[in-house]
Amino acid sequence: MPEPGPTATGRSAGAGLEVRRDARFLSAVLRERVTRGGYAGFVAAAATAGALIGFGIARGAPFQPLNTVAHMVFGTRAHLMDQFDPLVTPVALALHVTSVTVWGLVFAQLGGRLRSWRLVAAAAVFAGIAYIVDYHLVPRRFTPGFETFLSSAEIGAIYVILALALATGVSLARPRERMG
Repeated sequence: MPEPGPTATGRSAGAGLEVRRDARFLSAVLRERVTRGGYAGFVAAAATAGALIGFGIARGAPFQPLNTVAHMVFGTRAHLMDQFDPLVTPVALALHVTSVTVWGLVFAQLGGRLRSWRLVAAAAVFAGIAYIVDYHLVPRRFTPGFETFLSSAEIGAIYVILALALATGVSLARPRERMG
């Protein structure tokens, strides 16, 4: 008598409930885009967080631009923290990484198949849309917060960095074609 086990359909031939072993939550294409989006989001979050800290260093308050992101949780207290704060800074970083990763996931769905200059152009347009959403469509409580500390040119630089990092992240997440 043959042993119960998976059949050609991936279902158990044993008695009782049948369990599909090859079931996937996401389709292969969607899974690939989510992976690319996560990768792009993490690259963009790292790049923009680094830029925020860099602008802070230039002003003698290294963590203040990043800490202001935590205003969503801590209110105006976050705007006053110019150094690393064991409560505010990790919350600010978590909020920043989460929001930029969400932008990366959305961008990968919309522009993940593009390459070269089209990818960069799409990322630039997308970063412009992100700026409009961040500063004109969401309630003030949910804006990034660093607008209270940075100049307009610095905010523009953050969104340029966002665009370049999203395009870079999507490109880096692609499987490499084999040569020869």
